[in-house]
Amino acid sequence: MTTGPEPKPESTWETKSEAPSLEFQDTAERPESALDRLRGLMREEFAEYGGGEAFLKWLRTDPGDDGPREWGTTMEIRYTLTIKDYSAGNSLMLRNSGFGRRLGYWQATWLGPLMGVWLFCVGFVLIYPKLADPWMAAVVFVVGLVAFSAPLRYRRLLRKRFAMQKLDTELLVTASSAGIEVKRESRDAETRYGWSAIEKQMETEELFVLFPNMVQFLPIPKRVMTPEQQQEFRGLIAASMAIGVSR
Repeated sequence: MTTGPEPKPESTWETKSEAPSLEFQDTAERPESALDRLRGLMREEFAEYGGGEAFLKWLRTDPGDDGPREWGTTMEIRYTLTIKDYSAGNSLMLRNSGFGRRLGYWQATWLGPLMGVWLFCVGFVLIYPKLADPWMAAVVFVVGLVAFSAPLRYRRLLRKRFAMQKLDTELLVTASSAGIEVKRESRDAETRYGWSAIEKQMETEELFVLFPNMVQFLPIPKRVMTPEQQQEFRGLIAASMAIGVSR
């Protein structure tokens, strides 16, 4: 007795998968996206400025009278600090400090002599025959003399500090977008300040003065700089301190 072919086991039955097939689309046929167009524009910009690095440098430039200048520009200022520079910087620091330090500065400049004159007048009144009080008059005269001599003692104190710190030496100040570096040529010592560490900067007719804090100050005399260098340094300070504060 012959029989037909045996049926296949269920495990070997062929089933048609309903999962969708992955079809790769040719990039030439794919529509151009906004990102592709942006990449194309950036490549054109980079090529126009000579590459990506040159383009980034152009973004960091500051247009001025002499053309664009990079923020990374470094300035070197070499000078010898004088007692006049130190005194002017110290006066600027005291005038912009708290009330107590300002009062001390006023006493050392104009308030002391004014008080001294007033006390001398009081002393003369005390020795007037009808109000004769020689001891009180002597005390008033001594206090008046101390007050009147305040400017002289203030100048002597400044000269003493100037000599003790040996500031009458050649300084090399290097300024860049990274900060300020002060180097003493004769003592091979240097101090560095980042722009974020500079609390304030001020300018007078004779000086640029930077304040790392309200106890320290760095005077940079304008006499060692040309008008063009002064303008360049002024712009570098303004731009770099703005960046330092934003950080």
